Amino acid sequence: MGKIYQGILGGVSKRVGSVVGSSWKGIPVVRSYQPNVANPRTAKQIANRTFFKSLAVIGSDVLSEVIKPLWDRGAIRQSGYNAFIQANKDAKNDDGTLDLEKLIISKGKMNETSIGGASLNDGELNLDWSVVLQGRYQQSGDKAYVVVVDGISGRAYAPTGGEVTREEGGWKIDLPSFLISDDGDAPVYVYLSFIRDDGSVIGNSYVTKLIANPIPQG
Repeated sequence: MGKIYQGILGGVSKRVGSVVGSSWKGIPVVRSYQPNVANPRTAKQIANRTFFKSLAVIGSDVLSEVIKPLWDRGAIRQSGYNAFIQANKDAKNDDGTLDLEKLIISKGKMNETSIGGASLNDGELNLDWSVVLQGRYQQSGDKAYVVVVDGISGRAYAPTGGEVTREEGGWKIDLPSFLISDDGDAPVYVYLSFIRDDGSVIGNSYVTKLIANPIPQG
């Protein structure tokens, strides 16, 4: 049996009439009761599920290294991970698949920082960016965050962010062998983001596309 707490306007627990009450992150929520849950598999619905699955793989791969530090603080009544998914709900190709060139790794007040040069050689990513400050929010001590996504497998990797600052002008990153496809023509997407040293201001992410030399699988 369901119960209503604190009067008719209070929280609802379990089913009350045609609604079901529960709590999410301490927030009382209600939804309509659906005794028969359908699982339609139209082409459009399958494509939509595939899209969100691809997005979830990336978010899970870099959850602690990037998603939490760049999204948790600004998320309102949701987790940083859910805010990341919500921000990318329109990052689609015409066929409904995930468009990695539209993927948003971070979003904030700070201007994006362009990647001046990027190359992949023997499993090492060499990344360069300008140290010239642009806009009112960029600072020399901003911490850099990088995400690399294999365009074939959809897997992502991110080194621990905050170890390199804007004023250093670049980062050499050893990539794991699982990341890059055996296909020498595989596209690799590299995303660069910055965050204020105290975490108070986040920058918009910048993406560049590379063609990778395959990394030996080990």
